[in-house]
Amino acid sequence: MHEYQVLLLCNFELDSSVFLMYNKAEINGGETMAIRYKSDVLALLKAAGYPSTRIRAEKLLGQSYVQQLRHNELVSWAAMNKVCELLDCQPGDLVEYVPAEDTAGE
Repeated sequence: MHEYQVLLLCNFELDSSVFLMYNKAEINGGETMAIRYKSDVLALLKAAGYPSTRIRAEKLLGQSYVQQLRHNELVSWAAMNKVCELLDCQPGDLVEYVPAEDTAGE
């Protein structure tokens, strides 16, 4: 039996389905969740004309979300939605699932 500890960031309904996004999860006493950004999201935003100064000035994202992105922490679906809107992309273009090495062969 596995024990899971999860910190829930966002929970909302869309088309009668429930979607969850987690910031950090500890699985089996210490493993971290294997979802990560494919690239530096703030660098992508800057290249698309949205440097952090503009993001703050136009209140496109809250400062806490900018900090989470800066530290490669996952953000809420609402923030991810805004980032995807600004970059004209899909969430899968930004994040990926990378299985842990010790469970990859199971």
